[in-house]
Amino acid sequence: MVGIIMCQSCNREADYFVGEKVTTLYASSCKRCGNKKYVKN
Repeated sequence: MVGIIMCQSCNREADYFVGEKVTTLYASSCKRCGNKKYVKN
């Protein structure tokens, strides 16, 4: 099974991981938004 890590900052899929069941985890930042708390539109 594959789990998804969602980024709370840019609301995109940040990463995948293999687990026992399908799960969605949330991260505060990811590589795309570069750990920025504020995203310019």
